Amino acid sequence: MSAVEEAWARPAFDLARGVGALERLRAAAGAGGLQAVLDRARREVCNAGGRRLRVVDGAPASAVEYERSVHAEGLLGVRADTWHDRFNVLAWSLFPRTKAALNARHVAELDRPVAPGRRSRVRDALSLFDEDGVVVAVSGCGSRRWCGDSRGVRCSWANANA
Repeated sequence: MSAVEEAWARPAFDLARGVGALERLRAAAGAGGLQAVLDRARREVCNAGGRRLRVVDGAPASAVEYERSVHAEGLLGVRADTWHDRFNVLAWSLFPRTKAALNARHVAELDRPVAPGRRSRVRDALSLFDEDGVVVAVSGCGSRRWCGDSRGVRCSWANANA
């Protein structure tokens, strides 16, 4: 089993496996193949303004251009040969409303004054959540394990099987 196959067998990818997205993502050729991943999503994949997203070849020159392009035109620029951009397409296909909300919030922040070459603390936080974030939903008796101070949470994470 390859490292990718081993990673995809983990519970974190259950949702994507359940809709066959991982196989389509891996087999996708170019922007057209990645567009097919979006087109087969359970929900229509649109930006916050309701414009359906279209995958296009070539990533914008900057993060600002990327956010504005998605928000204003519904254009999702990708480097189809990178797993970073492939997983971004996967995230859009599985969580389109969350991704649209994150994108809209990024764009709302773009006109705030910041030092040249920097982004605001809000955009930093949005990027960290978007690129690396995890939402853990628990209920019932087990939820007490996930509550409490950060030490308790770290201990719970250390013992998680995801």
